[in-house]
Amino acid sequence: MDRIKAMEVLVAVVDRGGFTPAADALGMTRASASKIVQQLEDVLGVRLLHRTTRRVSPTEIGQAYCERAKGILAELKEAEALAQQQSLQPTGTLRINAPVSFGILNLGQVVAEFMARHPALRVEFDLSDRFVDLVDEGYDAAIRIANLGDTSLVARRLATSHAELVAAPQYLKRFGMPGHPRDLKDHICLGYGAHPGAELWRLHGPDGEHLVRAGERLSTNNGDFLAHAAAGALGIALLPGFIARPHLEQGRIVPVMPAYRPRPLDINLVYPGRRYLSAKVRLFAEFMSEQFRDVTF
Repeated sequence: MDRIKAMEVLVAVVDRGGFTPAADALGMTRASASKIVQQLEDVLGVRLLHRTTRRVSPTEIGQAYCERAKGILAELKEAEALAQQQSLQPTGTLRINAPVSFGILNLGQVVAEFMARHPALRVEFDLSDRFVDLVDEGYDAAIRIANLGDTSLVARRLATSHAELVAAPQYLKRFGMPGHPRDLKDHICLGYGAHPGAELWRLHGPDGEHLVRAGERLSTNNGDFLAHAAAGALGIALLPGFIARPHLEQGRIVPVMPAYRPRPLDINLVYPGRRYLSAKVRLFAEFMSEQFRDVTF
């Protein structure tokens, strides 16, 4: 006998409360549905259904078997869907969220190449520094620069981001170069206020960790604005390398106390933890891992 077919029939009978509605849903006769369930009971050596002239209901064993059968049938459908996805060009819309500065500086060409490989796919790329709720807001994945703790999302680490203290030469000429984190109390520390706690600098150096409060005179939720503020001699800023680099290369800012830095952060691609990924998300995750392998920002 076809065991999978027998499971489908049994589940339909239990869910619909009888052989006739189950047979109608499956496109077979009532007699055929009844025969298949009887054969399954004979093979198992147990009664799965209580049958009366008025109704059909599962026995205790039948209910337990039916629940397991539902899981097996669902797994089978997912496996078939996965196989089909891997053999087809992905289609539809891929919705991605990423931080503004990182996206502008590092992702434009990367996304263009991904789309060239998959011309049937439409991409919506949202740049925002807030932490979006992927499930509630309908995003397929997001780039997050953080050392993630416990999360319901799957995280794939793409690269590492290092940050450093910087300031304009004109600012340092006026206020002097600090030599230790304790000296920062006498300086203007520009704050990045996109997330709770972001304005508290945790600097690690030869003598351990030091906490510095920033943002008393200026706070912003955008890293590029912060970089321009530092280059304009407004104060000392803590910037990730991918934002600071062009300003450093042009001499508009210089490193400040390079021995004291925050811990590096992971650059992650995160997506909902479904059992099986859709083809579009799986391909994008693999592509991003390939593009950023061994990259440090």
